[in-house]
Amino acid sequence: MRLTEATRSISQWLDRLLIPADLLDRARAPRDSRSFRTSGGLRVDCMTAGEGPTPVIFVPEAGVACHGFDPQLRHFDGSRSCRALAIDSAMLVWYRALRLCPTRAEEAEPLHALFARLPLRGAVLVGRSSGMRAVLEYVRRAGTDRLSGCVLLDGPCSPVDLSSAKSRELAALDATLPQLFIVRHDSRAVVGWAQKHAGQVDVATLRPDLMTSEYHDTVNAAIDRFIIRLFH
Repeated sequence: MRLTEATRSISQWLDRLLIPADLLDRARAPRDSRSFRTSGGLRVDCMTAGEGPTPVIFVPEAGVACHGFDPQLRHFDGSRSCRALAIDSAMLVWYRALRLCPTRAEEAEPLHALFARLPLRGAVLVGRSSGMRAVLEYVRRAGTDRLSGCVLLDGPCSPVDLSSAKSRELAALDATLPQLFIVRHDSRAVVGWAQKHAGQVDVATLRPDLMTSEYHDTVNAAIDRFIIRLFH
C-alpha cells in the first residue's frame, strides 16, 4: 500500500474511532443552510447543495431533520445540473413548536412553504418512507405544474398498504407524473405492485436487514438515472 493510501486509511479509522458517525456526517455535509416559515409561522430548516437548474427536493420520514439526507446533499454538492434541497419533516417542525402531531394535510405544509418562498420549476420530489405522504399530499393540493417527477424511497412499506387509500393515490399519480420506486429486492409484493402502477421502477438489491436509506450510493445512482431519463 502506498504511503498516501495508508495515511488516508489511518485518518478515516481515527475519524470513526473519535467522532460518532452521525456527527461526522453532519460536519462533512455542505454548509449552505437556511430556514423559512410555514403559513402558520412554524420554522422549517433547509439544507441545499449544487448550483444547477433542476431542483431535487428531499422530504424525510416523520421526526427526521433535513440533515438526514446529508449523503444525498454531499452527492449533489458542486453539481451544475441539479440543486438539492432537504427540508425538515412536518412531524419535527410540529414537535419543535410543541404542537400536536400534524394532520395529513399539514404534513405537506413545509413543501408548500418552500415552493411559496422559492421560484422552483421542474422540481423532482423525493419522499422517503412516511415522507411519501407529504409528497402525495402536496401533489393532491398543488398539482404537478411545478414538478417534473417523483421518487418514492422505501414505500409503500408493506403489502397491507397496497390495497389502502395510499395505493389508490399512487395509482392516480401515475397518470400525471413520472415516478421512480426504490425498494429493497426482498420486498417482492412492493416490487410487483410498483411495476403494475408506476411508469418507472428501479429495484435496489439490498440486504434484507438494512433499509434503502442506508445504501446511499445505490440510492444516489438510481436518482441520477431517473433525472437523466426525465431531461434527456
